[in-house]
Amino acid sequence: MSNPSNITITKVTGYRHGITFHVTGSTGKKYIVDYNFEKGWICDCPDHLFRHRLCKHMQYCIDFVKVKFGEVLPGTLWCDDPKSDLVFNDTLATEVIL
Repeated sequence: MSNPSNITITKVTGYRHGITFHVTGSTGKKYIVDYNFEKGWICDCPDHLFRHRLCKHMQYCIDFVKVKFGEVLPGTLWCDDPKSDLVFNDTLATEVIL
């Protein structure tokens, strides 16, 4: 698995509704990437939280699962909005029309 960003996964835990990845980013900062079976992907890094897009930490976890287990997890994004929990299917929040 190619890793040009030098990202590492330090811990993976499963829970009833998904999988949590503990990730160390390319600058050494630690992030939590979560894949919820119903809601999709979320990461606590600024790139995902503020831009509502798939970040490099999520992409690394997607690639990790594909290589390690041969499974492809959908790229649905879970953008944590203070007003509600909305799922955006690979669409930026500003492009969603409700």
